Amino acid sequence: MGSESKRKEKQSQGGEGGRWVFAVRTCMTNVDWAAMLPMATQAAIAGVIVGCVPPLRHLLHGPGAPLQIVSDAISLLGDGLVPAAIPLLGAVLYRGPGASRLPWHVTAGVVATRLLIQPALLTGVVVLFLRVRAFDVPDPMFLMTMLLANATPTAINLQMVTVLYGHGAEEMSQLLFWQYLSSLASLPLFIRLFLAIIDKYT
Repeated sequence: MGSESKRKEKQSQGGEGGRWVFAVRTCMTNVDWAAMLPMATQAAIAGVIVGCVPPLRHLLHGPGAPLQIVSDAISLLGDGLVPAAIPLLGAVLYRGPGASRLPWHVTAGVVATRLLIQPALLTGVVVLFLRVRAFDVPDPMFLMTMLLANATPTAINLQMVTVLYGHGAEEMSQLLFWQYLSSLASLPLFIRLFLAIIDKYT
């Protein structure tokens, strides 16, 4: 009781600013950071930070990098994991939609958003940036990679994440199955559009 009264007294002395600080501190301590930022997300954030900060980047890449051996080890591991994901994708698609209870209208909405709406919107953003000359295109493959990444199905890595956390594996399997099946029709159409954009702006 004594500590509680002291905390309220300190909060009242701080006025409005003290109440805001207390509210923010309480909110931050109640967040389940482990669930919000799993290991894969932390690794992605760390990769972006290392890539954007030149002193950190030069530790791993470039001539005479002191941690070049770490960079080589990570690169070697990545070269092996990319082919290993292909059999995993085949295993997910082989099982079909699975025993998921996800409603069909939800599945259709996710597939349409991922393969039609999102590519259309992000392609429009890229074309807008090209029109205003916000960036220079070094070569056609650079632009093709930028456009193609928006039209592909969800990465198979999400299936592994759901299996590891034991939640939503069947639902993710169903979404991946229908996305990859539907991409057989949507992806060629977008590739034709992307080639036209590349011919116009490169």
